[in-house]
Amino acid sequence: MAKSPAVLPLPLSFPPEVPPPTSQAKAETPQPLWLALAFPKLALEAHDGQQRDIPAVAVKEYKGRSVVHTASRLAEMQGVGAGMPVNAAYALCPGLVVYPANEQLQLDRLQQLAVWAEQFTSKINLQSPRALLLEVRGSMKLFGGLPAMLDRIRQQLTEQWQHSFYSAVTPTPMASLLLAFSGQGDVVQDKQHLRSVLGRLSVNRLPIGVKKKQQLRNTGVRLLSDVWRLPREGLARRFGPELVNYLDRTLGLIPDPLDFFASPDEFEAFYEFPMEIHNTDLLFNVARQLLQQLAIFLRQRDACINQCRFQLYHDRQAAASVIIGVRQPTRDQEQLASLLEEHLNRLSLEAPVKSIKLVATDFVPFSPQTLSLFLEPALDQPLDCGESDIETLLEQLQARMGGDVIRTFHSVADHRPENAYRVNEASATKSELIKQQRPFWLLPEPRLLPQKNHQPWFQGPVALIKGPERIQAGWWAGRDVSRDYYIAVDNRGSRLWVFQELSEDQRWYLHGLFA
Repeated sequence: MAKSPAVLPLPLSFPPEVPPPTSQAKAETPQPLWLALAFPKLALEAHDGQQRDIPAVAVKEYKGRSVVHTASRLAEMQGVGAGMPVNAAYALCPGLVVYPANEQLQLDRLQQLAVWAEQFTSKINLQSPRALLLEVRGSMKLFGGLPAMLDRIRQQLTEQWQHSFYSAVTPTPMASLLLAFSGQGDVVQDKQHLRSVLGRLSVNRLPIGVKKKQQLRNTGVRLLSDVWRLPREGLARRFGPELVNYLDRTLGLIPDPLDFFASPDEFEAFYEFPMEIHNTDLLFNVARQLLQQLAIFLRQRDACINQCRFQLYHDRQAAASVIIGVRQPTRDQEQLASLLEEHLNRLSLEAPVKSIKLVATDFVPFSPQTLSLFLEPALDQPLDCGESDIETLLEQLQARMGGDVIRTFHSVADHRPENAYRVNEASATKSELIKQQRPFWLLPEPRLLPQKNHQPWFQGPVALIKGPERIQAGWWAGRDVSRDYYIAVDNRGSRLWVFQELSEDQRWYLHGLFA
């Protein structure tokens, strides 16, 4: 007769609750607090991020037929529930909208939520396919305490993400998940209280197979409090040591190491429309939500972007790109949304849009602007248009009229005036600082001036008021210049920039006009 596999000797029952440690020990080794966020309708919300008031379901294949995986609130009100065949769901709700239950979409949405949750803690664990674990003990003081932190999380998930969710907070990850998925919403800050709180849960909440749950019920076990009273040796022999290990981790009797989420090096946000989009107004509303996710991503990394890209996907055509560029690095959601609106107003959709993706890859460190302590200017100070206001105006003009409409001047290190600037050239380095006074209007070619009594003449006599400034350069490029420049005034009061060649002819030329 074959021997049954050996079972390690275990105590006959779960150990009694240990008296709480002293206050000094608690201060030295504070217990972690795990916030579990469970998203029961994520399979449906991953397709349509907003909770629209329509009857909808996400379906999956089970034994060769389509059954309901997740139902919306309105569908549930009409009798549609999980596990129901799709045909039966249609009979109860003729206007039902059906989506496939896509695990990859759920994982993508869960990762987006994890990126969002990094504003609250750096210790985040993904419990695929529909839950997150956040360790909040180390950061709750930053948000004004645990209640204030939970209120802020609930507000953002409800208003910004529009997700339905359950939450729970306990000192162990598995206990938080159990309570969250049961919809209890408990907050337990002391590990010693876990057994009494978890004891009222049904064994149906345990992550074990259907047959094992039925075996527990056949032995008269209905609640977790009944499980605590069972001998561990018999429990391990009949249901496997994995169940005993899970219960120990739930109570915090043994460690429960977790892998923490690592945010990606680039940002991607994707949205698939429930139906094809033909106008840019609906497109803008969804794109604005993606920009909100990008703004959160950038704030968490203390970073900015110079540009981002929207990809518009069609059914039978190549994807179209809409590139949003800024003149100075930014992470301002409203600024990006305003530029996007200008681009979409000029965009003519060649085909209906099925989905949209926002991509941002090149990040630069955030550099805060120094703002005035006093918002209103003093009465004796002139009103001034700030540099940021001018940059915003130029960005809007470029988005509305095209990139070539606004010309950018960039100075370079060259003493020759006609070679000392570039137009519409991007440069990673700052422009060279020109200390000398220069005219804003430089003629394409210097204009030869007549002379009278060895003085330049331009619609009358020209008076030299400042100079000379000698420029001798360009010999290495074959375009040598040797000139003495002066600031001059004609008889009408116009300020001119003239030079005299240092050659034998010593001719005078007009090279620029001051404003």
